[in-house]
Amino acid sequence: MAQQTILPAQSRSLIDTLINTVGLGRVALSRGALPVVLVVRCETDDDRILLRSDDQTLARAAESGDVVAFQVDDVRTDGGGCSVVVTGVLAPESPCSVCLFPTIITLTELHLGPPVKGTTVGTA
Repeated sequence: MAQQTILPAQSRSLIDTLINTVGLGRVALSRGALPVVLVVRCETDDDRILLRSDDQTLARAAESGDVVAFQVDDVRTDGGGCSVVVTGVLAPESPCSVCLFPTIITLTELHLGPPVKGTTVGTA
């Protein structure tokens, strides 16, 4: 996997397009001193990322100004694609959404290969 650390001002158009096109991501944070990963709605807004969830863990983390990791992927059925991981600080935005202010953004090109035997990709 080719990994590239990107400053927030660089390649932002590509990252914004990925986040806004996919619209769903995962945020890793702490709940009761234990790690938890939440699925969230996401979109960019200038230099910040808006995350939406009805899980109160996310709202509490934003009120505390927690540092979190956020990930969004675009994976094709052949296993190729890309993944963006954003580390940053949360802040409250509204009752159901929080702002993520990026400090580190990493873009990774994916080469996962075909699905594991017996699994399906892209079907519900």
